Amino acid sequence: MLKAISPLISTALIILILVGATAIVLSFAKETLDKVNEANIINEAKQNIKLLDYAIRQTASSGTGSLKKVQVKVSDGTYRVVQETNSLEFSYLVKYGTIEPGTYLKENNLLLISGATSKAYEDDLDKDGENELVLENEILKVGIQKIGGRNNFQPINTKNNIKLIVFKENNATISPEDSSIIFDEIPETSYGNGFSELIRKGDHLPKAEALVHINSSFVEYDLIYTLQAGADYLIVKVLNAYYK
Repeated sequence: MLKAISPLISTALIILILVGATAIVLSFAKETLDKVNEANIINEAKQNIKLLDYAIRQTASSGTGSLKKVQVKVSDGTYRVVQETNSLEFSYLVKYGTIEPGTYLKENNLLLISGATSKAYEDDLDKDGENELVLENEILKVGIQKIGGRNNFQPINTKNNIKLIVFKENNATISPEDSSIIFDEIPETSYGNGFSELIRKGDHLPKAEALVHINSSFVEYDLIYTLQAGADYLIVKVLNAYYK
């Protein structure tokens, strides 16, 4: 024979159930608000960078000595000027999945990268007794030749810039015979004096980058090698080219 539940116990059960349900609703509501706040922070940063980019371009086109004041709102995150790549970076730890890991979006000169799986360090990747500048993510390891320093220019040839590429899944390797950068079909622009360095050392980076500076007989320029988080390709850019 079933016994009736006392009113006191019944009330307690109902209260517990209601309190539990309320906690679940509040939890979902907080998570939703956090996602909205995170999205607002990212959109704010995008607008700030676009505004600053426009102001910089306007000032540069106005001539020597021009000044322009820009007011921006910064709710969270970190802004950093990267002199080597002539860029402004915004870093923010995404906690609520507003942007999927591995996202790569390019809008004009604004680049959005999500993920912090890249590394930049020095190591003897090709086992020849000398360290390379290593750019690594979850797919690739790329060894860039390490030569000289900013105050110690050494003979350098872009033919040897990319020493080794390792595919981490099966440890397959590629050793390019020639990675030359040539201007206007003039072979002499591919070599000269210069140096190479990592732009930022460390783990958990959205992208790993190395800079190679070349001072040839005809042109002086910078090369930026970039391995983004989640990418199975290497980006090479030429910057600050100055013809003599």
